[in-house]
Amino acid sequence: MPHTYFDSSAMIITLILFGRFLESKAKTRTYSAIKMLYELSPKDCVVLREGKEIRVATDTLEVGNAVLIRPGEKVPVDGEVIEGSTYIDESMITGESIPVLKNTGDEVIGGTINGKGSVVVRVTRIGKDTVLSKVIHLVEEAQFTKAPVQRLADRVAGIFVPIVILISVVAFFVWYVFGPEPKLTNSLLSFVSVLIIACPCALGLATPTAIMVSTGVGARRGILIKSAEALELTNKTRYVLFDKTGTLTEGVIIISDVIPFGNYSEKDILHAAYNLEKQSEHPFSEALRAKAEELHIGSSKVDEFEAIVGKGIKGKIDGKYYSVGNISLYEDSGKRLDDTIREKYHNKERKGPSPVLVWSEDTIMGILAFNDKVREEARDVVTELKGMGIETAMITGDSMKGARMISEKAGIDKYFYRILPDKKADIVEEYKKKGITVMVGDGINDAPALALADVGIAMGKGTDIAIESADVVLMKGQLSRLTGFIKLSKKTLWIIRENLFWAFVYNILGIPVAFGALYPLFGIRFEPIYGAIAMVVSSVSVVSNSLRLKLFKD
Repeated sequence: MPHTYFDSSAMIITLILFGRFLESKAKTRTYSAIKMLYELSPKDCVVLREGKEIRVATDTLEVGNAVLIRPGEKVPVDGEVIEGSTYIDESMITGESIPVLKNTGDEVIGGTINGKGSVVVRVTRIGKDTVLSKVIHLVEEAQFTKAPVQRLADRVAGIFVPIVILISVVAFFVWYVFGPEPKLTNSLLSFVSVLIIACPCALGLATPTAIMVSTGVGARRGILIKSAEALELTNKTRYVLFDKTGTLTEGVIIISDVIPFGNYSEKDILHAAYNLEKQSEHPFSEALRAKAEELHIGSSKVDEFEAIVGKGIKGKIDGKYYSVGNISLYEDSGKRLDDTIREKYHNKERKGPSPVLVWSEDTIMGILAFNDKVREEARDVVTELKGMGIETAMITGDSMKGARMISEKAGIDKYFYRILPDKKADIVEEYKKKGITVMVGDGINDAPALALADVGIAMGKGTDIAIESADVVLMKGQLSRLTGFIKLSKKTLWIIRENLFWAFVYNILGIPVAFGALYPLFGIRFEPIYGAIAMVVSSVSVVSNSLRLKLFKD
């Protein structure tokens, strides 16, 4: 009675299904980052209605609802604090490890964890409009986009499959003409063995599994990767171009220096300047308020306040007139500035900060210098990029002196100043001609340059514009994540190359054996069941290799 191979057929189907099961389990692990993001939002919360606390399902909330968030509870949706203050852990969304202080008027993000205080939050965004929902959507979108290397693998598979079918047909006829009896059975077995062992599952899984794991790893580190292409291109980065304000700097004005004259102290100067500036809406007023709080400088009543556009402000404090402004305002009052003070003023101006004079009705009190605070990690990031062989440059609309000062502090050798947004795009275009160019900006006024760059990276704090304007978003505006993203890109491409290499090697070695190359020398033929085992092992090994990315460290 001839061998029917029913047992082999059943075993092949069992092995393939078991392989699919293992593959599915492994691939499910690559979705764990998304699953964790979904689980960040609580299922229910407490709403305040007519003075009563009512627990409702989170998905029933509406914009404008007042939600009570107690210590240790999760923030259900995006909103604005309308009562109370607390520290909120935003690390799971932004990557910021230190809890952030939230006072009345501050925005909170759904999915973050409240600290020890109780706050009432007015709902501002629900459903798909929340930051968390957009992050989840973009991560999912990125995981299913194809990198250029994946498209190459698809093209190779498109050629590979018909060739394999042709080889299997040739195997059938070779065994039918030259093989031993029973010829038809041996021919069919070789035909099926070649088809099974050459199934391009491993080839098809090589890239997408690595991309899925990588985007999940990035999301956990506060790096939002919106496309697989950006992930791949970053691996070949030659140039990184930085915007200045909000990227290399924190976009926060601070008092960088106080120079007292005569018998006046630092506190005397700050007292006059703070009390005058708090009457205005000038950007310097916030810096003065922060400094006044730090030095416990009291508030005084200001009479006869007057703001002179483009020059400064003046008013009466405790019966005495004071002024804060530039040299032009001082000389408009009929006074002549001492040459020594003038030189100190212009010296500060040349170095980059914005100086202002502070004077009373009697005499000059001193000089205040205001400046944008450079990020603490900026210089380390630039140094690390240079160590990777990547050239850096800064593009800003600021003056030459301001650009020079910031670039020197950040360690950047080349800078472009007084550049309008459309001209930034032209500079990016020139760099692109020389190699892969990454543009890092704040995601708003840098939009043309971010869109034109090979990879646009936005310094965002989870805002809508930052999320939508670039290929990659560094959540919470952590510049240090930039080098981590480049390293992740390099590691991901290395894993993909390993996957493709082993997928091709497996097929190159397996097909001749399945064809019957060992039979003439050793009398060994490859049964279909072994082809099924080999196919399962190759697919699972590729997915498992991709999961090694979960061990990635900056």
